[in-house]
Amino acid sequence: MLTDWGGGIGSCPTLVTARTASRHAPVYAYELLDGAPPFGAYHGWDLPFLWKTSIPLSQYPDYEDMTPDQQRLSRAMTDYWTAFAHRGDPNTAGQPRWARTRHDSTSTLGLAGGTIARTPFATDHKCGFWANA
Repeated sequence: MLTDWGGGIGSCPTLVTARTASRHAPVYAYELLDGAPPFGAYHGWDLPFLWKTSIPLSQYPDYEDMTPDQQRLSRAMTDYWTAFAHRGDPNTAGQPRWARTRHDSTSTLGLAGGTIARTPFATDHKCGFWANA
C-alpha cells in the first residue's frame, strides 16, 4: 500500500522545479507545515495566513479562529512575502534566515505555528526514492 501522500507527484517534483528555476532566477522554497489532518497543509492552505481572510464554505482556517502561534506565523509569512515583493529577498531583521534554493538544495524553510526553521525536505518526502521509482 502506498502511503506517501504526494511525495512522488507533488512534493519532490516541486523541489526539482525549484532547483531548476534557481539556475535562472532567485528562488526561495518553503513548506507550510501547519495544516489540518489527515493530509496536512495542501495547495492554497497558505492563503488565509497571507491575506488574513476567510474563505467561505471551505476547509481553510479562518484567520479569527487561528491559534496565537498561527497568527504569529501569519505575521511572519506576511513579512517575508512583503520583503520579497519590495527587494527580491524575503529576509528581514528578527526572523529566521530564509536561504535561497540552489541547484543542489535538499532543504526548504519550514513554516509552522511556533516554529520557522530549515527542514530536510528531500529526506522528509523520500525524494531519493521517488527519483529512482
